[in-house]
Formats: sequence, C-alpha cells, structure tokens
Amino acid sequence: MELFILLFLLIVIYFVLTFLRTKHIIGKLVKLFNNASAIDYNSAKTLEEIGIRQQSFVERLYKIPDHRYRILHHLVAKNVVKTTEDNRYYLSFEELNKHFGNDIPEDVQ
Repeated sequence: MELFILLFLLIVIYFVLTFLRTKHIIGKLVKLFNNASAIDYNSAKTLEEIGIRQQSFVERLYKIPDHRYRILHHLVAKNVVKTTEDNRYYLSFEELNKHFGNDIPEDVQ
C-alpha cells in the first residue's frame, strides 16, 4: 500500500511540474511575440525572425531540450498563435485570453 501511495505521489508531482513548465514556456513565447511585434496579421513574422527554431536530433542529445517549438504548435492548434498563407506567425491576444484568462502574467498582455 505504501508503494502505491509513493508511486501515486510521484505521478502527481510529474504532472504538476510538466504543467508549470508548459505554463512558463507559454509565457516565454508570448514575450517573444511581443518583442518581435508579431501581434496581428500585418505584423506577422517568420519563426526565424521571432527567434524560434526546432532543435536538430543531435542538438537534443547534448543540449537541454527546447520545448518552445513543440508548444508553439500546440498554441497554433488552439488558434492562440495564427499563421498566414506565407508561413508567418502572429499572436492573437483575444484567443490567448479566451484559453488562458488570468493565467498569463500581466506584463505580457
């Protein structure tokens, strides 16, 4: 029984830490979009201009994984980050507030 409780607590801790890390990375992505002024269709930027790129397989082996690229595509799926026809990206504050509400820090809105 004690082993079961310990295993349960470890699983809960894992999911809480994953949630907090994801929330932190979303805040970083919002700041990157703000700094690049990619906040509407006319000011949309490429991922390179924003400062986001996918790590190569070799980089993931010897560096700390950068989850921004994966979470960016999660935000695109939720329509928080929108794309243009020419593959540029911009942040939709309306969708950001709709999906995350008060969970986004004040300084990035």
